[in-house]
Amino acid sequence: MAIHWHQDGRMTCAAETAATECSTYIDDRLHHELNHRGFIVALNDGKEWEWQSLAVLDWVEDLNNFNLPAVITAFNKLPDGLNSGDRVGWWGREEEEYLKASGDELGLRDLERDPPYQGVIVHAPDIEIRDRYRIDPENSVIIMDQYPIEKCYPAATYMATTRLLNNKDLVKIVKL
Repeated sequence: MAIHWHQDGRMTCAAETAATECSTYIDDRLHHELNHRGFIVALNDGKEWEWQSLAVLDWVEDLNNFNLPAVITAFNKLPDGLNSGDRVGWWGREEEEYLKASGDELGLRDLERDPPYQGVIVHAPDIEIRDRYRIDPENSVIIMDQYPIEKCYPAATYMATTRLLNNKDLVKIVKL
């Protein structure tokens, strides 16, 4: 089921409600993926469907921060051709230096195939998009669902892509 994600955080059925000027369309495939991974949950009170995000929306301020990333060359750390709904992964300088220092060549190669940090990149809600699929890094959000942690059920973390690119220790973002 396709949904509209509105600027005020509401999520509504795309078939039953009209898009607002600043809503983001989430197609069936991406909705299924986000629901399956627990990022959004569908509720039905017997009369109508309602969706809720299970993540805190701290990243919204970063979308309006035009000083992110601080260095324009940070965009070079992104792979070409990212589309909304693509899985991405990344790692920091610390992980890379540890593997180099320990002489773990296999681990270094695995960083690109199975990075320690992973998530799904999507258009930010209520941002005008020029291409329905192609991601504009300045107007996108990464929903991080995999990271090194010792919890059974880690929380999904939302972040503006530009916030991640602003991290000086970020080595590279790869498309998985």
